[in-house]
Amino acid sequence: MTQSNSHAADLVVKNATVLPFDEEFSVLENCDIVVLDGRIAACGPGEAARWSTTDTLDGRDVVVTPGLCNGHTHSPETLARGLADTAPLGRWLETVWGRLDHLDHESIRLGILLCAAEMLHGGVTAVVDHFRQTPANRLSVDSAATSWLESGIRATVAVMVRDRNVPAWVKQPISCAEQVDMLRECTERWDGTEGRLRIAIGPSAPTRCSDELLRAAGALCDHYGIALQMHVDETRDEVALARSRFGDSAVRHLDRLGILGPHVSLAHCVWCGPEDLEILASTRSAVVHNPVSNLRLGSGRAPIERMRDRGVDVVIGTDGAASNDSQSVLESVKVAALLPRLSNDDPSDWISARQALSLATINAGRVFDMGDGRLAAGCRADFAAFERAALPFAPANDLHCQLAFAGGGVRARHVVVDGRVVLRNHEIVTFDEQRVLNLAVARGTPFGADGSAD
Repeated sequence: MTQSNSHAADLVVKNATVLPFDEEFSVLENCDIVVLDGRIAACGPGEAARWSTTDTLDGRDVVVTPGLCNGHTHSPETLARGLADTAPLGRWLETVWGRLDHLDHESIRLGILLCAAEMLHGGVTAVVDHFRQTPANRLSVDSAATSWLESGIRATVAVMVRDRNVPAWVKQPISCAEQVDMLRECTERWDGTEGRLRIAIGPSAPTRCSDELLRAAGALCDHYGIALQMHVDETRDEVALARSRFGDSAVRHLDRLGILGPHVSLAHCVWCGPEDLEILASTRSAVVHNPVSNLRLGSGRAPIERMRDRGVDVVIGTDGAASNDSQSVLESVKVAALLPRLSNDDPSDWISARQALSLATINAGRVFDMGDGRLAAGCRADFAAFERAALPFAPANDLHCQLAFAGGGVRARHVVVDGRVVLRNHEIVTFDEQRVLNLAVARGTPFGADGSAD
């Protein structure tokens, strides 16, 4: 077709090596990707010749993959990296969140843009931010929403709420009814904005919420068609507290309340038992695996191979930067693949590199609906282009395996979200990354010199 008869595209990537994450995990060489109206209009060799465009990315030296999804983080924690090195969860929470629970608008924005910058350089196009400020309030959610929109990333802000075991540093907790009203207002104000921002309900954990608040959260999700995310069975102590409080496991308690379902994702689930996994599978509830954070806090290892065997959807998360010290999804992918090999000497039960990558792409697309996790005509145009000449790909023996096991060793040259180039030639185009870094350095730590909250 001649250029004069070609169709007009918004963006064309030419001559790239493409990993479409199809059923065969194909590798497409000299492949073109055509983007129109936020979706992939065509993907294949020679497609660029059929389209005209004013925006072209040279793909000759990149490996293009579906955008990665970070299924669980807490954005304020980017302001508290490197603290409480040897503290388990309980002591870590006191050390970190005593100050982070009281952030102003500029601090929330700074934390989110720092989080977004690291993820964009790591090829992330979507994130679930289990956003905590205690007590939860409309102004902080407004700050989070505007900041994620500014970042260019596709984001779900799961607003964390709780009305039990409220920390001692929270001097004016708010009631269940006030939190429900706030959640309703935030959902109506922000959900669906620009097609990239969703609001979700984020109960902190079953043991930190009254049954009244949990039921209300479930009702809001049903009414607005939104998702719910919460922590479950992160530590042995949490399991014991649930049994003491409910006379049963947290998962069975949630099931009795009618909370579980395809719209629900549960972070950690390190200590879920076999009956719990059966319930998660039957209700089609998902698990967000946070292997690096679980190791950092000594919480344990989630049995994701048993979850997968039972048909539970598992996706990957980094957790917050203060319990991980990184927002690298690929690092979490690598650890997720390797951990099961420590306790099982049967390679047929191991998580393969391709399966681990699927936790951050195909599975995440299915669970969160924030992208498709694949590259094909009709899919949303969310993808990352990694440097093919980078050391982890030299020589290129098995690109899927090398990507999964590179961890944080590969960086994206370009990132496209909803058809828009957000990272171009390693430079973020939606906000001034250097200014954000300068502000973070000038701001200093919100903690004392010894790393403790004062």
